[in-house]
Amino acid sequence: MFNYAKLSAKIPKKGYANTGFLLYIKGDNRFLGKGAYAMVYLPFILVSILETLLVLWFGFTLFNIRIKGYEIHMFIIASLTAHISYSLRADELSYLAPLVQIVYIIICIWGLFKIQVFYSAVVAISAYAYFSIWQSIIFFAGNAWGLFSIENVDRVPIGYIIPFLTFPIGLMSIWVVRRFNLSMDWIPSNHKQKVEWTGFNLTLTFILVAIFILYGLTIYLVSLGAYEYVVIMNILIVILYYLLFNFSKRKDRQL
Repeated sequence: MFNYAKLSAKIPKKGYANTGFLLYIKGDNRFLGKGAYAMVYLPFILVSILETLLVLWFGFTLFNIRIKGYEIHMFIIASLTAHISYSLRADELSYLAPLVQIVYIIICIWGLFKIQVFYSAVVAISAYAYFSIWQSIIFFAGNAWGLFSIENVDRVPIGYIIPFLTFPIGLMSIWVVRRFNLSMDWIPSNHKQKVEWTGFNLTLTFILVAIFILYGLTIYLVSLGAYEYVVIMNILIVILYYLLFNFSKRKDRQL
């Protein structure tokens, strides 16, 4: 997610990096005192919680997993994810935060919702990849139109603009999935059901691992300033996401 902490504290910025799902700003690890530290902590946590809730809601809607009665569980997951994300960024580990978040969400879905780890990974990576695509589009479009860039990052709160632009897109996406019945039912709700390593699941595993690797490469490439390759990485993620959705719908029709 975005490094709201450093962005809000008016710290001299060194550059920005695209994590795939949510951008973060790299800057000096200096704050304006305890009061300023508290001020940047609260907005980061609040925005991060809202984002994680939206990701979970979209993932559960896409795969037709009932969330009624689990609202508190989702809020707890989102809160803990926000604190983990903030802690990593405060310790100058921003490049690890998005990947750690995905792994943590997978574990939480498996533990709290009693869904097999493999299927939990399908839900989490699918949802994160979807929002990664949209936020990358928003950032590059805003950069191309001169709305924000590395030159005016100190004057424009990008860490809040992009997430808030993503919220209506996420809500609209959930509405579209429900309105046009695009959700899929092939993920079993019984956590004791074994995962069959057939051609479908093996193909799905390959796509999920590829998306996760590209996700990590995107973080690394932007840290090097190789933005032209970041565009390529995002295009590949879009293609893989299309394949993931297509294979999932095909599996759903076979049930």
